[in-house]
Amino acid sequence: MDDDPLLLVSPILVSDATMYALSGLRDGTLQNQFWTSDIAKSYVGKRAEEAGLAFEERVAERLRSLGLRAWTRVKLSWILNAKVEQTLGDIDVLAVSTDSLRVWVIEAKDLRFCRTEAEVSARLSEYRGMDKAPFSKASKPSSFESAMRLTSTHLREQE
Repeated sequence: MDDDPLLLVSPILVSDATMYALSGLRDGTLQNQFWTSDIAKSYVGKRAEEAGLAFEERVAERLRSLGLRAWTRVKLSWILNAKVEQTLGDIDVLAVSTDSLRVWVIEAKDLRFCRTEAEVSARLSEYRGMDKAPFSKASKPSSFESAMRLTSTHLREQE
């Protein structure tokens, strides 16, 4: 018997794992704590932002093709015609019917690269502004919830 331990390496698994990591870096789809390098984190963040902005534009274009008026990255202050906390962020896509009777406020997130329900849940938790994992009692209110409170207060004042 050999004193060396037996090591089995599957080239296809190494290849698949490498391609998964490199394509996730290139496309900006692997975020969070996957990367340890600050350069990789910065790069993937920029790529993810670019992909997100492009996705918002595609959503708005699709809505326009359906006959709606649509805008991307809309500030709440523009909609409410009032000063609003910056922490609330922008509306990804705002759509209005041609008769101006219906309004859609759309948080446009492309989840197609999520492979499992857990990845979808983790991504949605990030978008909701939660500090902890979903269903945690320690999570903070989302920007959406804050915006809804502000909007309903503003609408009551208009009556």
